[in-house]
Amino acid sequence: YSPLAAAMTTCFAVCHPKGPDACLRAAVGSNGLWRLNFDLTGPLFRLGDRSVNYRMPGAITERGDWTDFFKTESKFLAPKVEFRPLRDTNVFLDFQFLDQKISGNGFQDISYPNLPRSEFDRQLGLARSLGNKNNKFRWSGPDTYERTRARIALAEVTQKVGDRLTLVASVQNQFRDIARRRIVGQGVQTNNAGTPAEFRTPLLTGGGFDAIRYEWNDDGTEVATDSVRVEGNYRFDLDLPLSGASVHSRGFGRQDVKETT
Repeated sequence: YSPLAAAMTTCFAVCHPKGPDACLRAAVGSNGLWRLNFDLTGPLFRLGDRSVNYRMPGAITERGDWTDFFKTESKFLAPKVEFRPLRDTNVFLDFQFLDQKISGNGFQDISYPNLPRSEFDRQLGLARSLGNKNNKFRWSGPDTYERTRARIALAEVTQKVGDRLTLVASVQNQFRDIARRRIVGQGVQTNNAGTPAEFRTPLLTGGGFDAIRYEWNDDGTEVATDSVRVEGNYRFDLDLPLSGASVHSRGFGRQDVKETT
């Protein structure tokens, strides 16, 4: 975000030597920025002489910028759990969730070949921010957007076999859903009243009115990915001067991807 975004940040932290930790951060700033971060971690419960540990970071953010209609909203959550059911066995579960929407992200320029020439006698061909300052005006209005909803789930088991061999097996599922409304055509048609979306403006010519037209479509993409991985790491010593332990690794995996549009 902009350099002026973090105008105020506050953090509250509670820590215990053998208990849960929690941290909450809040920030507000320019262009409508506000952000809330949290991070919780600690033992969830105990299984015999071992504990089940968790961590849950997350964030909620909303911000804009100096242009009209633009806004970003996002929510993120990433809970994790780790425990040891046996002395040499570690289980790690990781989940991530994201919901982000960017709205008002359409065009700021209009294709218009009849603009007057510049002071250097060049044909401009684009109308930007007429009647406005600082290039903030957005001709496309607030209709465009792109929303991404994604999730990741990972389960990983690490098994130590003896003093030298470590085996790692994991499965992972990823899913991403992108929905959007995009501008597929825009331009200027003088005195045209039958376009899919239009508004009339005297800003371009100074005399009479022109109809600014644009068309959009709603489309989306879904991508699902499943993967499996098995890895072995073997530690051995090299009987050479100035050499220590070395690790030899071998891994195998498979990944399937399905995309729907």
